[in-house]
Amino acid sequence: MAICHITLCDVRNNSLTGTTMPVPQSVAIDAETITTSGTSQQSTIAASQLNIYAGASTLIWTVVSTSNIWVDFGVDPTADAGSGWFVPAGVPMSFSVTVSAEKIAVKDAT
Repeated sequence: MAICHITLCDVRNNSLTGTTMPVPQSVAIDAETITTSGTSQQSTIAASQLNIYAGASTLIWTVVSTSNIWVDFGVDPTADAGSGWFVPAGVPMSFSVTVSAEKIAVKDAT
């Protein structure tokens, strides 16, 4: 069992000189904390739309957990061992949103 924190944010920012700054905005679009288990659990938050700027998605998920977990993404995702992404304990990982209405699913890695 782990505590997993998920944020959904936009990375389209510009500096004062107008150059692109590929960093998350300081205010998240949404966030959720899930207590993980051995069963896949979907987030209640979703990327309601796919933001495209200069041909690329500008929305990202950032995930960090107190224990190792598996994550997967999609409209109806299921996290499972050996599929999706392995997120090690204490290591924040970011993922680009790829479809509208995308959610994240999490599951303990045993």
